[in-house]
Amino acid sequence: MVIGHWQPDNSPQWWALNIRFIYSFHMPVFLAASGFLFAYTYKPQKYTTFISKKIKRLMIPYLSVSLVVFALKLLTERFATIDSPVNTHDFFAIFYYPKAGQPHQNYVR
Repeated sequence: MVIGHWQPDNSPQWWALNIRFIYSFHMPVFLAASGFLFAYTYKPQKYTTFISKKIKRLMIPYLSVSLVVFALKLLTERFATIDSPVNTHDFFAIFYYPKAGQPHQNYVR
């Protein structure tokens, strides 16, 4: 996934063409496959049970990885020049601001 989203300014023409080709269909295929797998594996359950399982499965790993990345940024910004230093507000911004992790001047505070 990382390589698929990587396209530097000096990338060769064949790389740009491959990216353009893949981007022409990859999201519809992904959505169709997701819908098929969801319908194939769906088991009727209460909405609250469904939401609680989603929170456990998605938010716990998200919060864990976010804390690790946040801690690593805090530790490394003392020893290196960081383009977008972090603070406590930045950590909480990942929950409500779509550009969390961007340089501070992009935030509306």
